[in-house]
Amino acid sequence: MELLILSAASFTFAQSVKTVSAPVTVTVERMVVTPGGDARISGTSVQLGDKNAVTIDIVKPDKSTASLSGNLTPQGTYNVSFKDTKLTGAYNVTAKSPDGKSTAKASFRVVSAEVIGETAKALNQSLTQLAGKSGKIVQASKAAIDANGDFPGRDQIDKDIEEIVQSLSELPKRMEGINKALDQLSGLIKQYPGLANVPELAEVSQELTEARYETDKMNEQADDLLASLSKSPGMSICDRIDAGIEGLRFAGLFFDLFGDGPTTGKALWKGVRVLLEDVGASATGEAIYNLAVPVENRSSAQKTAFTEALKGVTLLFAEGLKEVNNFVKGPFGLANDCAQFLLGAGFDRFCERFIGPIEGVFSVDATNLGWKFWGYKTYIKGRLVLRFEKKDNTGNAPVRLTGEFEGAATKFDAYEDLFATNQLNKSTVLFRTLIPPIAAGDVVSWTALNVFGSAPSVLALPNYFKVPVTGALSADGNKVTIEVASAGIKDFKSDLRATAYYVSMPLGSIIPIVQNFNISMENAQFILSRGLRSPATVDVKTENKSGGLLLKKIEKTFTREEVVSDGEVTVRWELKVTACNPECP
Repeated sequence: MELLILSAASFTFAQSVKTVSAPVTVTVERMVVTPGGDARISGTSVQLGDKNAVTIDIVKPDKSTASLSGNLTPQGTYNVSFKDTKLTGAYNVTAKSPDGKSTAKASFRVVSAEVIGETAKALNQSLTQLAGKSGKIVQASKAAIDANGDFPGRDQIDKDIEEIVQSLSELPKRMEGINKALDQLSGLIKQYPGLANVPELAEVSQELTEARYETDKMNEQADDLLASLSKSPGMSICDRIDAGIEGLRFAGLFFDLFGDGPTTGKALWKGVRVLLEDVGASATGEAIYNLAVPVENRSSAQKTAFTEALKGVTLLFAEGLKEVNNFVKGPFGLANDCAQFLLGAGFDRFCERFIGPIEGVFSVDATNLGWKFWGYKTYIKGRLVLRFEKKDNTGNAPVRLTGEFEGAATKFDAYEDLFATNQLNKSTVLFRTLIPPIAAGDVVSWTALNVFGSAPSVLALPNYFKVPVTGALSADGNKVTIEVASAGIKDFKSDLRATAYYVSMPLGSIIPIVQNFNISMENAQFILSRGLRSPATVDVKTENKSGGLLLKKIEKTFTREEVVSDGEVTVRWELKVTACNPECP
C-alpha cells in the first residue's frame, strides 16, 4: 500500500523563521572579457530603511580594489557596469548587502592576445582529454552492443567503431596545424608586444578561453556517460542498445566541435577563424602595424616581414582548420551512421518501444486558521520511454518493460504570507520578496527530441531529471503497467527550495531586521511516483493509420488530491502521460 510522505520541512518551515543578515547575490554576465571591455554585474538584495544600495568591491589583478554601488530597484535587483578592465588576469567580485553583513562572490577574467599561446595549450589539453574519453565511450558502447550477441551487419559495425576510435586517437595530431598557427601567433605577439592591443586578437583569446570552458563541460558530461555505460551489463538488451546509440551520438557531437555541423562546431572555431581572417586582411594596412611597432623601430623592410608573418599565421590557421574539418567529416558521419544502423539492425530488429510526451503540475497549498499561508507549483515537461524485447511479446505472458521518465522543471511558482494571521506583525513589514529556484524554461520540444539516448544538450538544463521505470505489457497487449524507481539517475537539486525574505521594523525599534524562511520542494521522482500512484496501469488503444499501420497508444491524465497535516495542507497532482508504439504522430 502506498504511503503519502512529504518532507517534514515542507510543513514546519514557519518554526524555522530566523533573523538573518540581508541577503545578496551577484553574477557576472560573461566569465571572459577583453581589455577595456564592459563587465556587467548584477544580482539581488533587499532594502533596509534608507539603505538601498549594494556595494560591489572588485579586486583587480594588481590587488588594488575598485568599488561600485548599485541601487536596488523596487523588485530588489541591481545592475552595474565595470569598465576598468585594462589589466589582464582574474577580477574577484564581492557584493555586500545594504547592511554590510552579507556578501556574495563571483569572478571574471580579462584576457588579451598575450595569453593566446597558453590559452590555446589549455584548450588543446581539454580537447585531448575529451577525445580520450570519447574513445572510451565508443568502446563502452561497443561492449554494450556486443553483449547482445550476433546480428546482421555486426562485422561492419565493429569495423566502423574501430575506425571511430582510431580517428579519436589521431585527432590531437590532426590539430597540429591549428596549434602551430596559434603558437606562431603567440611568438609574434612576444616579438611585437603592441600586437596585444589589436582588438581582434584579444577577441581570439576570449574565444579560445570560452571554448575551453565549453570543452571542460563536455568532459564532465563524458564522465557521467561513462559511469552510465559502466552499468550496461545489468541492463536489458534494449537498454544496452539504447545506451550504445547514446555513446555513438556523443562521439558524433565531439567530432562536430571541429566541423560545420548544426551544434557547437560553429561556436568553437568559426569565431577564431573569422577574427584571424580580419587580421590577415588588415595586415597590409597601417593600423595594425602602427599598433604593433613603435615609431622609432619602423622600417619598410620590417613592415614587409611583419605583414608576411601575420598573413602567414592566418593562412596557416585556415589551412589547419580546413584539414581538421575535412578529417572529421568521415568519423562524424560514421558515428551517426552507426547509431542509425543500430537503430535499424539492432534496436528495430530486437526491440520495440513506447515513447511520448509527459506534462504535469504538482502543487502544495498550506493554510493557517483558514488563511492561505504558503504554497508552490512545480511544472514539468519531458518524455516517457518504455522498451521491450520483441521475442518476449508472444501473447502468452506479460512482457517486461524498462525505460525512464526524462525531462526538466520548466517553471516554479511560489507564494507565501507569513503574517496572514498576525496583522500586527504584518504592519511592521517594510519589504518582502520570495525567490523561487531556477527552472529550465519551456525551451525543449520533447516530442521533437524522440531520439535514442539522451541528447547532450538537455543534460545541462537546470533541474533536469531522468527517473528509471519498469513495468509490463499484458499478454493480450491491452494494458501497460508502469512502476517508478525509488530514486532518479538524475533529479532536481537536493536542497530545492524557495526562500522568502522579510524586512521589518519591530515595534519600538529604529533598526530594521531581516528574517528568512525556506519552502522545501519535492523532487521529480516524488512527483512522478506519487502522481501515478505507482505502480500505475494504463489501457493500450489501437489506432488504424494510413498504409495499414497499427498505432499502439497509451494516454492518461493522472489527477490526485490529498489533504494532510490535520487538514491544513492540500497536495495536488496533474500528470498527462502519452506514449505510442511506434512514435506518436
